[in-house]
Amino acid sequence: MNATEPQTLLDYWLIVYRHRYIVLLTVVTAFLTALVGSLFLPRIYEGVEEFYVSESPAATTYFTPDGSGGASREPPLPVILQEREKSFQGILESYTILQRVNKAVPEKPLDDLTKDVDIMATRNHVLRVRVRDRSPVLAARVANAYAAALNNFFMSTSAQRQEQSSTNMVNQISDTKAKLARASANLQNFLARIGTANLDREIQETMRRKADMQADLEQTQIRLKAIDSRIVSARERQLSTKLDDYYVDRAAMRVEAKAKTQAVDELTRRAEQLASQQRQEEDYHAEVDRLQKDLQNLTSSYEEARAQVASREDQVVVVKDAQVPKKPVLPLPAMNALIGAILGVIGGMYLAFFYDYLLRIDVTRQGA
Repeated sequence: MNATEPQTLLDYWLIVYRHRYIVLLTVVTAFLTALVGSLFLPRIYEGVEEFYVSESPAATTYFTPDGSGGASREPPLPVILQEREKSFQGILESYTILQRVNKAVPEKPLDDLTKDVDIMATRNHVLRVRVRDRSPVLAARVANAYAAALNNFFMSTSAQRQEQSSTNMVNQISDTKAKLARASANLQNFLARIGTANLDREIQETMRRKADMQADLEQTQIRLKAIDSRIVSARERQLSTKLDDYYVDRAAMRVEAKAKTQAVDELTRRAEQLASQQRQEEDYHAEVDRLQKDLQNLTSSYEEARAQVASREDQVVVVKDAQVPKKPVLPLPAMNALIGAILGVIGGMYLAFFYDYLLRIDVTRQGA
């Protein structure tokens, strides 16, 4: 083992102490270089905006059955699900939002937006946007554009869905109106075809006539039985002169009973026909009523959707607007100088060891 090589920490410390001026010179050089270099670097300012995305409120009903409408007075609360916060952060970093921000602040190129913007979600469920730029005004403007761009994105996507829904409802309303017109026409044609304006009254009149005719038929049948009894009695008493009259009366009575039976049957069929027509009329009226109710509901839903679109509130709530920064965040001369000094200490020690190594080699050569 060569005794001239240091073996302990003390040996290393002595080397550093012997060449402390090299270390000191390196530290001072690195310190001054970092400090002076920081003074010549461009000033970078940072704009910070904070906002959150509120929970979607329950749909406000403006066309209630009693005609009264109401608006929610509850304050918008932030979404507290981390998965949703990550999705919002992803939307803010998407090309769609970058385009909207660039359109609002064209002075900031798209490429710079991808490099100079940091987006994070805080523990308080607030989204924080940090924008760096050489212009303090531009940094604040770009930061403030993010909340507006996100809210505009939500509004536009919601409007697209609402427009599609409104178009579907308009088509349904038009289709229902056409069906209602056909159903009303079918009802009028049916009423014209049956030739009566009031089936209920005609059914009642038919049933009354049937009841009267049945009563007359029963009386006729009773009289017919009485004549039959007279004929039997006349035969037993051998009253031939009476029999001829009784036979004539019975024949006439049978014709009358047959006619009344046929009338009762005819009235029965007429009553059944009228009952069937009444059921058909009820079906036509039910179809018209159903379509009228469907049309009313669709119209109310359409007006409700339009009212909700007109009264839609912003889903993005700004907590803190970005103010024009007064001091730059970069460079940090003091921090850079301190880091330079630390690196100077490390580099100076290596130089001291290297210089000491060269001296020992030179001594060894001279001794040889």
